Amino acid sequence: METNEKHKKHRIRRPIATKHKEPIAAASAGVLLVALLIVFGLGVFMIRDYINYDEDPDNQVSQSQTKAPATKTPPLTASISSVSYSDGDPAFQPMPGQHYAIVDVDVVHNLDAPTWLSPLLQSFIMDAAGKKYELSPITLEQPFDAREYKIGEHATGELSYMIPKNVNGLNWCYEIKTLKVCKPL
Repeated sequence: METNEKHKKHRIRRPIATKHKEPIAAASAGVLLVALLIVFGLGVFMIRDYINYDEDPDNQVSQSQTKAPATKTPPLTASISSVSYSDGDPAFQPMPGQHYAIVDVDVVHNLDAPTWLSPLLQSFIMDAAGKKYELSPITLEQPFDAREYKIGEHATGELSYMIPKNVNGLNWCYEIKTLKVCKPL
């Protein structure tokens, strides 16, 4: 009986799954490699088609059609319809030595997608020394409507800024992302 006990203690047991792990891992790696090659191949074809888009005859104007000369539309345009000055109203009084510049503006963006136009965050008046004057509240007849505008849609209205009475060289500026347009007052 002792010999059977000794043999049982020293017997090595092997897990059943050991002989199947290596082939499964190799098969999984193979499937992963094939999937990566397919994705990479599709990506290369998509990039190639994007780069060669203008060279594709299906994307060209036919011989019978004529192309209009290309005119580049600026991504952001702005104009000033009028500028007036006010000493305030009962609700909003300027600080001593200052008054309100009321600027009636028209802003048009030609960016890739509809864009939010918010003069509180995107507009200011700048003097010749580079000092900025931010939007200030005052009662306006036709205030600029802060909202999302479609591509090419005109955004018009009045904006008010508190500025010193004796400052010169003023420009009204509007910024969207990295674009900036400034117009003299």
